[in-house]
Amino acid sequence: MFKINLIAKIMIILAIICASGLYAGNSIFSVAGMPYQYLGNDVYSQGLGDASIGDGLRLVHGYSNPALVNTANTVNFYTALKSGYVRYNTENEGHFTDEALDFPFFSIVAPYRKHRFAFQFNSSQSGNVQNRLITGYSEASTTGDSTAYYEENLIDSYIYKLDLYYGYRFSQGWSIGLGPNIYIGHREQEYIQDNGFDSTGQANARYKSRYTFTNVGLTAGFLKQSATWSIGARYEMGRDFDTESEYFTIHSTEELEDDTYKLPHRFGLGFAKKWLGKFKFVSDVNYEIWDDFMGTDYHNAWKVGLGFGYEPKVRKNGFWKYVPLRVGVSYRELPFDYNNEKIYEQAASFGFSLPLHSKIDKIDIAVEYLIRGDESIHGIEDRSLMLNIGFSGFDIFKKVYRRTEPREIPIKEDIN
Repeated sequence: MFKINLIAKIMIILAIICASGLYAGNSIFSVAGMPYQYLGNDVYSQGLGDASIGDGLRLVHGYSNPALVNTANTVNFYTALKSGYVRYNTENEGHFTDEALDFPFFSIVAPYRKHRFAFQFNSSQSGNVQNRLITGYSEASTTGDSTAYYEENLIDSYIYKLDLYYGYRFSQGWSIGLGPNIYIGHREQEYIQDNGFDSTGQANARYKSRYTFTNVGLTAGFLKQSATWSIGARYEMGRDFDTESEYFTIHSTEELEDDTYKLPHRFGLGFAKKWLGKFKFVSDVNYEIWDDFMGTDYHNAWKVGLGFGYEPKVRKNGFWKYVPLRVGVSYRELPFDYNNEKIYEQAASFGFSLPLHSKIDKIDIAVEYLIRGDESIHGIEDRSLMLNIGFSGFDIFKKVYRRTEPREIPIKEDIN
């Protein structure tokens, strides 16, 4: 078993929080929408085809299905780090590699008898990209020289989601979960053109638009558990966001007419099956119902994922023979098009867990390779390789403190 002292745990958490200023939601398709979507699954599930809606056969730390909070019997904390590289390809043989680093979410759950109370914060959707085009123009009519200039387009868009869930366990393996979701988001797009005018006293072009939006939604789910199988479902209510917008130039700032930013109704169904005490199969199906979105017609979208796991009982002797292993695949249709063509996303993942010094403390690791779009169809595509590391447990809440001071034990006197 691995042992990590409390100071090391705190340092790990602080390092992750400090790294949260960088983003992992980078995609060249961000010019059309928010390609990156996080369903609320923990790192364990991300190594299992990003599937967990019905996985009631373990202690779950990510609540894509609110009813999964009922898998916890002790106070638990979970957080994760996501890092890697994204490679953009274009049809003119242009390539660019971008680094990604993110603090995707953290969660905490507290049980009380048959009740469960959970809090989860995560980045629900995002789309970030920075394009730069360097070109030139001729000044033959004046000096005959050629001057280079560049155009830069920056997009930064995120939706953060705060979940407050309540769960309750019924008899015969049935449980429910529901609670509000608080959404906070923004989308900024900036265009910069540098023609080298600074020395001539003229101004270079610079424009920026910003949309900010907030609202409250609701997610509910159920879970049916047995000794060897479980099934679950979830529903996330679609919402129109309260939106404010501004437009900036080098000369002025003005407010634009408020626009509508929407999230779809989302449905999910999941199933998990375990056999021979150590093999597991998990599958998820997600479906989204969209309407008009920011003046563009979005269409209904879906995602499927499935995975296989090997989960032997952990033993101290021959530790590496008993490490839990997972593999999975997922396939997704994005809700928006590019060049009038649908965009598909396919991913393969692999993961394992390293138990720490208690049954609930562990480190989950998942590696995911993802392809979004098709260069031959859209003219562009993304290819990313991500490493996800999750930390669970940290049993600082269940430590039993000594309530007596050391004292001298009296020695029996010899009366003889």
